[in-house]
Amino acid sequence: MKYPFSPSLLDALPEELAELFRGLELKLLEEICSRLRIADQLNEVTVQDIRALRSHGIDLEDIEKTIASTTSTGAEKLDKLLDDVVARNQKYYTEMVDLAQVTAPERMVEQEDVWAIYEQTRGQYRNLTQSMGFLVRQGRHRVMLPPARAYQWALDSAELQVMSGAVSYDQAISSAVRELAESGLCVAFDRDGKPLKNRIAYEGDHIDHLDVAVRRAIMTGVVQLSAKYREQSVDYLETDLVETTAHTGARDTGDGPANHKSWQGRVFRWSEKPRASSGKYSDFVKTTGYGTGEGLCGWNCRHNFYPFIEGISERTYTDQELASIDPPPITFEDRTYTAYQATQMQRKLERTIRKQKRLKAAYKAAGLNEDAAAAGSKLNILDQKYRAFSRAAGLPEQRERMRVQYVDDASYAKAEKLLEKSSKSGILKDTGYQGSPITEEAIQRVPLVQPVGWSIEQAERLQAAHRDLLRAVKGKPVGTEAGAVYTTDMRLIERRIGADSEQTISLPRCEDPYISIHNHPSGEIFSVRDLDSFFYNTDMTGMTVVGNLGNVYAVLKSAKYDGFRFGMKYHGIMEKLAEAQKNDDIDGYIRIIADMLRGASDCGLEFIEG
Repeated sequence: MKYPFSPSLLDALPEELAELFRGLELKLLEEICSRLRIADQLNEVTVQDIRALRSHGIDLEDIEKTIASTTSTGAEKLDKLLDDVVARNQKYYTEMVDLAQVTAPERMVEQEDVWAIYEQTRGQYRNLTQSMGFLVRQGRHRVMLPPARAYQWALDSAELQVMSGAVSYDQAISSAVRELAESGLCVAFDRDGKPLKNRIAYEGDHIDHLDVAVRRAIMTGVVQLSAKYREQSVDYLETDLVETTAHTGARDTGDGPANHKSWQGRVFRWSEKPRASSGKYSDFVKTTGYGTGEGLCGWNCRHNFYPFIEGISERTYTDQELASIDPPPITFEDRTYTAYQATQMQRKLERTIRKQKRLKAAYKAAGLNEDAAAAGSKLNILDQKYRAFSRAAGLPEQRERMRVQYVDDASYAKAEKLLEKSSKSGILKDTGYQGSPITEEAIQRVPLVQPVGWSIEQAERLQAAHRDLLRAVKGKPVGTEAGAVYTTDMRLIERRIGADSEQTISLPRCEDPYISIHNHPSGEIFSVRDLDSFFYNTDMTGMTVVGNLGNVYAVLKSAKYDGFRFGMKYHGIMEKLAEAQKNDDIDGYIRIIADMLRGASDCGLEFIEG
C-alpha cells in the first residue's frame, strides 16, 4: 500500500493556483500598460497629453472585477484541493489501520482539527490576495501599490520626467513599464510574517512574488492536514517510531534540522508517544525539527513521515542507498551543481523566464515595439538555456512536473507508456487506419463551428482556417498531417506541414493565448497526444481537428475552466485507453475519449462535434 502524496506530488499540488495568479499578473500588466499609449504620436508628447490620459484612462472598476473573479476562482480551487487531500489521507490511513487489525473511529482526525487548518489556509490565502500589489519606487522609498493605483503612478512618474525635459514620453513610460513588470504582483511581509499592503516597504520587510506566496500557503495547509492524519495513525497503531521519506535533491545546506538530507529516509523515536520500541533511535522532533519552519513539514518541505512498527516494518531505504540517493554533480557552463543546487538553479531560471515574459507582454501592450522585440529575443535565449540545463541535470521541466498532481504513480506509469507509444505513431496508425484522400468536396463540407462567445466573423475565420489546412495537404500521400496555430481572434501565427504520410506534427508553443488546429487523415477524434498538448499547455485555449472528409472536432477552455477537475477526468481514462490499445479496439478507444469530453462541461470545457 503506497502513500498517495509522494514528494513530486506535493511539489506539483499548488501549481495550478500559482499559474492562476501568474495569469492574473499578465492580465493586469497588459490592461494597465495598454492604456499608457498615446495614439498617433506625430509630435513630442506634452504634459497636457499625459493629463488627458489620466482623465480618460483606465476603468478601475474593471481592474477590481478582474482581481475579484480570479481570487474567487482560486478560493474554489483551494477548497477542492484541500477536500481531495483529506479524502486521500482518510482512505489511506483507514485501510492501513484496518490491515493492522486495530479498531479505529469512523474519522481518523476530528472534524474540528480539519476545519481549523482549512480556515487557517483560507485566511492566509485571503490575506495574500488582499495585500498584493506592485513594488515601485517613490522618491527614496519603495512602495507597495494596489494594482488599481499602478496606472496613476506610471503617469505621475512620466509627467515628472517629461516636465524635467530630461527624457521623452516613450523613455519615461518605458522606465515605468519596466519597473511594474520587473516587480510583478508581490506581497510584503513584516518581521512576524504578516502580509502588509499599501505602505512603504522597509529594509527589514520580506518581499515575495504572489505566486510564490500562494504556493507556500497552500503547501503549508496540505502538509498540516496530512500531518494530522499521520499523528493520529501513530497513536492508533500504538507505536512510537516514525520513518521519514526521502527524495533526490533534498536541501543539503545548513546545520541540524535545516539540512533535510541529513535526516531524510531514517527511523526516529517520537518521545512524546508512549514508548513501545526497544531499539536505539534518535529523537524525532529534535533531529528533524518537526513543527518548526526550517524542519520536517515546514517551509516548502516535501518530506513526509509514516508510522514504523518495530519488528514488522522494513525501512524503505538503507543507509547505503541514502548515501547515494543523489546523482553525481553536473557541470553546466563551467559551473558544478549538486542535485540540490541544480533544483535551485532550475527554479531561478523559471523565475527569470516569468519576469522576462512580463516585460515582453508589458512593452507590447504599451506599444513599445523595440523594447518588446528585445525582451522577446532575451526570452528565447533564456528558454533555450532552461531546457538545456534541465536536460543536463536530468530534471523535468515545469509542465512535466505538473502532471503528477492528477494521478498516482501506478496510473501515471501506465499513462506514460501509452503517451510514449502514441507520440511515436498513434493508435490509428498502429492499427493501419490510415485515413482518406482529401477532395474539394470534402473541403467544402467543412462546417461552420461557432463556440460560445465567438462572433460569426471568428467562426468564419475558423472555418476558412480548416479549409486552408486541408488544401495545404491535398495531393499529399494519405496519412500526411498538417497543423497551424492562431491567435484567439483567428489570425494566423504559423502553419506547418509534416513529411509525406507523417501523422505527427510538432507545432510551436506561444506565450499568449492561442488556438491550435490540425487535420486527422482518419477523420477521428482527438488522440491522447492531442489531449496531452491541450491539457499541459496552459496558454492553449482551444484545439480543433478537421478530418480529411471534412468533419470537425473542437475543445475549448472557458473562463470557468477547472484544470484540476479536468485532469482527474483525463487521467482517469488512461487505463481504459491502454486496454483498448492492447486489444486494437479503435472504436472503443475513440468512444472512451468522446465520452470523457462530452462529460467535461462541468470542468469549464466546451466540446463540439461538427
